[in-house]
Amino acid sequence: MKLALITRRYPPECCGVGDYTARLAESWQQQGHEVTVFVASPEKSGRQKSEGRSPGEGIQVVRIRLD
Repeated sequence: MKLALITRRYPPECCGVGDYTARLAESWQQQGHEVTVFVASPEKSGRQKSEGRSPGEGIQVVRIRLD
């Protein structure tokens, strides 16, 4: 089954929503599903990403503009 998630934050950014989304995507991927995560493009306000986990293998991460 193909599954998609849409989120504003995702690893390597550390935050509750990003971490939860990453674990959910990894869980689905381990069950054999094809997972795509659509993530908001980094803000141009100068915010720096904090270090954290990198996305799991086999999970496609697509940066999009979320207005």
